[in-house]
Amino acid sequence: MSQKKLSFKTKRRIINFIIILFTIAIPLAIAAFVADYGLNKRYNPNSKHAETSVTDKIMSDLRANAFIELMKGAGFPRERIQKYVEYRSQKYNPDPIYEETVYNDKGEKLFNMVVYDGIWKRVEDEKEYYDIVSPQIYLYDVQYGKIKAEFMVDPDVIEDIEDIELSVKFTAPFYNHNTDEVKDEERQYKFTDVAGVITDMDSDLRTKQVQTCEFRAALRFAQAETLTIDINAKIIITDSNTPEIAFKTINLPINTDASTRNMEDFEDGMSSSFDAMISKQYKGIVFKKYVWWQSLIALVVSGAVIVPFGLTFLIKKNEEDK
Repeated sequence: MSQKKLSFKTKRRIINFIIILFTIAIPLAIAAFVADYGLNKRYNPNSKHAETSVTDKIMSDLRANAFIELMKGAGFPRERIQKYVEYRSQKYNPDPIYEETVYNDKGEKLFNMVVYDGIWKRVEDEKEYYDIVSPQIYLYDVQYGKIKAEFMVDPDVIEDIEDIELSVKFTAPFYNHNTDEVKDEERQYKFTDVAGVITDMDSDLRTKQVQTCEFRAALRFAQAETLTIDINAKIIITDSNTPEIAFKTINLPINTDASTRNMEDFEDGMSSSFDAMISKQYKGIVFKKYVWWQSLIALVVSGAVIVPFGLTFLIKKNEEDK
């Protein structure tokens, strides 16, 4: 059975269609490539090809706005501290495990303290273990002038109450796998400002932020029901003379065997990152500020080159076929 041959006119229509299709498709493909490169490489903060001067600025602005949004409606300082705990943690207990107002011997307040319990995840052999103990300590309403007065040194030597350094010493039982022994070990950490988001409104030094310190440890903990901490303050006068006062020693009700925790008491935190929250916003901003017009330029320029070429070829082809 013989097949019916296509007519000359039909062949010409097919060829014309293919030429028109490629004339349109090539500029669109180039524009799509530019858009894909912009979103996934040039303006992707996780790409090695990223234009960091742009990506860092956008991410910084978005994180700052996210902090403002996170703290919206939260009062100073306790509600803001709890919001910050949510941001700072992977999993956390929203109810404080310890809080106290610390006074000096004269009954004058030195600071308020609140402690939250947190847990971080460890991944080993593709399995997840929530066994990283992570208490977070916050000091607020800190009276630096009163703390300064506790030091038995010449007041003329201490020119500024900001010379005071608050720190915390954790004492916890650690298990040595090599010797099969358990002994208490100490870890000393400085308190630091809470990242510029919670001004200590009732401090006598209102330029200061709420003070925070976090301790993390996993695996080497021996099982114990409490974690001992000392809240310290010191004033650095010279490199060799550092008076120090321990204001408070407390036993935190933290079971150091995090794997036995009741996880129902814990909520998911934000793991110190707004990235999951702002990723969609980020792509939208990048597209509006950069990608759309770069893709449009690519479309116009490639179209200006390819379309005339395609039309010229099409006209010549049709004239030859007449």
